[in-house]
Amino acid sequence: MYYNTKASGARIRELRLAKKLDQIELAELLNVSHGYISRIESGKKGCSVDLLIQLSEIFGTSLDYLILGKCHDVLDAAHLKENIQHLMGVSIQELANFMNDTAVRYDPNKPWNKNMVARILADTRYLGESGFPVLVDASVFLNTEEKRKKKAPAVQKTEAQTVLRRKCGFRITPHIEHEVLYLLNCLTKNPERIVTPQIHRAHSQRLDTLKSELERLVGQLPVDENRTREVLREIAAEMYADIDPREYETQRLRRLFQKEAPRSELDANLIAMSISAVLVDGNGNVKIRLKNDQIVERGEQNG
Repeated sequence: MYYNTKASGARIRELRLAKKLDQIELAELLNVSHGYISRIESGKKGCSVDLLIQLSEIFGTSLDYLILGKCHDVLDAAHLKENIQHLMGVSIQELANFMNDTAVRYDPNKPWNKNMVARILADTRYLGESGFPVLVDASVFLNTEEKRKKKAPAVQKTEAQTVLRRKCGFRITPHIEHEVLYLLNCLTKNPERIVTPQIHRAHSQRLDTLKSELERLVGQLPVDENRTREVLREIAAEMYADIDPREYETQRLRRLFQKEAPRSELDANLIAMSISAVLVDGNGNVKIRLKNDQIVERGEQNG
C-alpha cells in the first residue's frame, strides 16, 4: 500500500470533470496556481495533507479514495474529526503513530512525525478558516493551545550554566552565578592569590630505608651495580610519589588566570578548567574549590 501520485492525480481529474470545474477554477478554490493543479493531475506532483482534505471537502469524497482509490474504510473529514476527538489527551507522538496507520500523509512519501502533528494542531485553519474543514472544535483548540503554552520549555540554559550546574550539584540561582563570576574575576585580577593549601604529609620511612641501603651499597667494594641501580630507581619512584600533585595544579591555575581578563559573564571553559566544586552554605554564602583543593571565598582569598 503506497501513494501512487499518478493514479491519485487521475482520480482528482475525474472528480474535477464530474464537478464541471476546469483547472483554473479548482486552483482558485484551493488558492494554488493553475500549473500546480496540472502537475497534480498528471502525477508529477503529490498532494499535501492540507490539500487532500480540501479536495475531499470540495468533491465530497473520502481521503481513502483520493489516495488509494478505495471506496470503503472511509476516512473523510468527518471521520477524521471523530478520530481526533477520540484521541484528545494522548501524546503528540501517539497521534503521529495513529496517522501513520492511516493512508493519509502530511507530504507524499513522508511518514508522520510529532512535529508535523504539532504544526497542524496549532493551525487555526482547521477551525474552519479559509475553506478548510472543521477538524477541531474551537473550545478544544483553545484549551489545547493554553496547555501547550504552559508546557512550553524553559529558556535554554547556556553552556556555562550547564557546567556550573554540574559543579554545584543542585539548581543554580542568579546569586550563585553572580558570586562565582565575582570570585573568578578576583583571581583573574590577582593570580598570585592561588596557592597550594598546606597539609601535613607523613614522613616516608620507606625513603629513609632506601637511602640507608644505598649508602651501604656504595660503601662496599666491589659495588653491587645491579642492586645499586635498582635501589636508585626505587628512591626516584618514592620521591616522585611524595610530590604533592596540587603544587602542579597551583602553577597551572596561575598560568591559566594570568592569560584571562575580567569577564562580564561566566565562561564554560574557565569553569571547567579551574573549579572542582561550588559550595553554598546555609546562609547562602558561595565558595569555590579550585582544582588544587584551595577554597576561595569573598574576603580572604587565600583560604
